[in-house]
Amino acid sequence: MSNLINNGVDAVEEKGEKGIVEVSDEVKGEEVEVIVKDNGVGMPKEKVEKINRGEAVGTSKEMGHGVDGADTKGSKRAKRADGSRE
Repeated sequence: MSNLINNGVDAVEEKGEKGIVEVSDEVKGEEVEVIVKDNGVGMPKEKVEKINRGEAVGTSKEMGHGVDGADTKGSKRAKRADGSRE
């Protein structure tokens, strides 16, 4: 979950303007769907299609970042709507 949020923060920062990372949930019977949205740079269509098919897509993160390992340069935290970090 934190990786999805951190990816949203990265996408917003890459865009270079104030952005939004939104986390919401929806109860569906006995399950809860968690939705993470951002208004960052987006992903190439081909990568989105692979994700939707459940295929591995690799990472664009530098070594030591992302889901394959701990963030060795310090923990990123989500930004508030006003741009400050929690």
